[in-house]
Amino acid sequence: MMKGEECFKQNKSTLKDVSYDDKNKVYMTESTIPVYDFDGIKDWYWDNIIKSRIKGPSNDALYIDGDRIVFIEFKNGNISSFGKDGLVHKLHDSLLMLLDEELAVSAVCKSFRPTTTHTRKHMEYILVYNKNKYPHEGNNRRCIADSLNKRIRFGLGIYEGFLFAKVRTYTADEFEKYFVSTICGSND
Repeated sequence: MMKGEECFKQNKSTLKDVSYDDKNKVYMTESTIPVYDFDGIKDWYWDNIIKSRIKGPSNDALYIDGDRIVFIEFKNGNISSFGKDGLVHKLHDSLLMLLDEELAVSAVCKSFRPTTTHTRKHMEYILVYNKNKYPHEGNNRRCIADSLNKRIRFGLGIYEGFLFAKVRTYTADEFEKYFVSTICGSND
């Protein structure tokens, strides 16, 4: 067994569990679709590969189904308090960990290749946010048009076609509709 394979075994979780906001004591989804707790993978990575007590940030979940691989980040708080740089830092650090061959992602996703060419063509990134805490969300024309066009919010659109094949920003309700129900075929 490769060193990184054990990491994935230790960090099996569900969307519900990784979506938990411990500050506000709330889940952003009730779905029990299986995922990997990427915060746990990050901790394992820093402890076992980098061997450092200081750890970088990470996305919340890694969803893998056959050849499909998706990073998922849940933000229940006001996005502006995290800032674009906070999301981008998590996105970059998470991707760099994933690309490290010692993490052995191919043990859980056979088609995965640790290159940005592979992630750009085959991987997805989803940010799920609380629309009640995002100050620009509302019923104005731009927000309605953004919703209809599936506009990528928070400046993350630059990463579609650059680091990921698809980038999506969803409210918690949109995530249930477009990912949990439609894409995963389950509404748990």
